[in-house]
Amino acid sequence: MDKIYGVMIVGTGWVSGEHIRAFSMNPYSKVVALVSRSEEKGRTKALECGVPDARVYTTIDEGLKDPDVDIVCICTPNHLHAEQTIKAAKAGKHILIEKPIALNWDDAKAMKAAVDEAGVKTLVGYVLHWNPLFLTAKKLQQQYLGNLYYAETDYFHRVTESYQRMSERLGVRRYSGDDPEVRQRCHGQDRQQLRHHLPLHLQPASVRR
Repeated sequence: MDKIYGVMIVGTGWVSGEHIRAFSMNPYSKVVALVSRSEEKGRTKALECGVPDARVYTTIDEGLKDPDVDIVCICTPNHLHAEQTIKAAKAGKHILIEKPIALNWDDAKAMKAAVDEAGVKTLVGYVLHWNPLFLTAKKLQQQYLGNLYYAETDYFHRVTESYQRMSERLGVRRYSGDDPEVRQRCHGQDRQQLRHHLPLHLQPASVRR
């Protein structure tokens, strides 16, 4: 029988629900635990996302002791990614990390060192790698267009006043890097570098309603 991997979701914000949904749809994974600073919020998230039997821990350290956890999915604010990734690696868990992996180069190197030493697998949440539209575009390039020497990438996101107020309340500017390249446009950068292997020439843009 094929192994079913136990998954622990760290963080209970919006994106954690998307990860719970994805892991729940995969026949080889099961969400067995959530980590939230508030046990009540953790329970609520588990019920909302259809995993009522998932255990809820209030610290990642507690959750990493769970023998049923094989994979740790880090969905916390960006400034916590490095510390939590290193802890998960040292505990021998495979790790899925929401982008960006870290806010500075030193943290990224420390994370890689911990992962290499532990011999665990990691993946960053760049979802466009498996988007059917982009896979089709890549196939068209390879079969009909050949090498690309120039490409432009735009990234549009529905940002309303309510989103702005929520971001300020959660301290996005302070903790997640006050830079749209880090928080959102990294998807466009990832697309050009990994799919077309093109150098980046960034032109920041601001759109107001």
